[in-house]
Amino acid sequence: MVELMEKTLIPSYPDLPLELPEAANSLVYLDKGTAVLDLNGHVCHISGPSFVCVTRGDHAHVLYSYRVEAYTFSFESRLPEQLGSESEEAAARLFDNRDDLYHGVIPVPSESCYILRDTVKRMAVLLQDDPSIQKEAVDSFVSLLATADALRESFLSQANRHVSLRTKVLDYLQQHLFEPLTIDDVCKHFGFNRLYITNLFRKWTGQGIREYLVDERIQAAKRLLSSTSQPVDDIAKKCGFSTSSYFARQFHLREGCSPTQYRAHCHEGKPLSLYKTDNSSGM
Repeated sequence: MVELMEKTLIPSYPDLPLELPEAANSLVYLDKGTAVLDLNGHVCHISGPSFVCVTRGDHAHVLYSYRVEAYTFSFESRLPEQLGSESEEAAARLFDNRDDLYHGVIPVPSESCYILRDTVKRMAVLLQDDPSIQKEAVDSFVSLLATADALRESFLSQANRHVSLRTKVLDYLQQHLFEPLTIDDVCKHFGFNRLYITNLFRKWTGQGIREYLVDERIQAAKRLLSSTSQPVDDIAKKCGFSTSSYFARQFHLREGCSPTQYRAHCHEGKPLSLYKTDNSSGM
């Protein structure tokens, strides 16, 4: 049996609002509710069930919490080492490895939350009865570390697939930007249904696919208008617009002026923002 100092592992119980300890590493199981955290400058919106891994050196602040039920187990960083190499390695991945995808927050699939809820509640009761830590509590903590580590790996694997898919979709749109591309063409190319790909794309960019294509085509047209003397109709066609009138309408919606006015203004060398202000005030 592992011999540990008294209060090496310290639980806190469900409370409102959510509090993040500062004195030690903490494994927080957010069972219910929602919270907005600032973790080292990254704003994280989380909802239960989720794990939050906070280290002694993290700058962690709760910006907002609502109807939170959370269990926090704080421990000295040397504890996982005493529990064996597997626990030590899992803790290193959970608490030390931070990157663009992982800031310390791990979503928990709903099918896993029932077992986790039982585990953390049992740990809390055991530690309340014997703060020096009973063997069953130690075993449960080892299990929690392993579970959180496995969920982290699954989360990152899925996130990496989404990042890869996002890159592929955006590259595909850029490669076919000036062609008569439709949303159905994109869906067919990647083998996804329309609802799935459009929802994903809006989550990635904040725009619909059609809106994104029009914006990108307008940007290309602006470059041609400012740097060439090609006729506006030719530019519209070259940049993938079906008709000159549709191009002019979309251009005016975004730039506040016609393509011809934009070109003339660029040649005058005045800031475009000044033109937009003057133009919109006279309408």
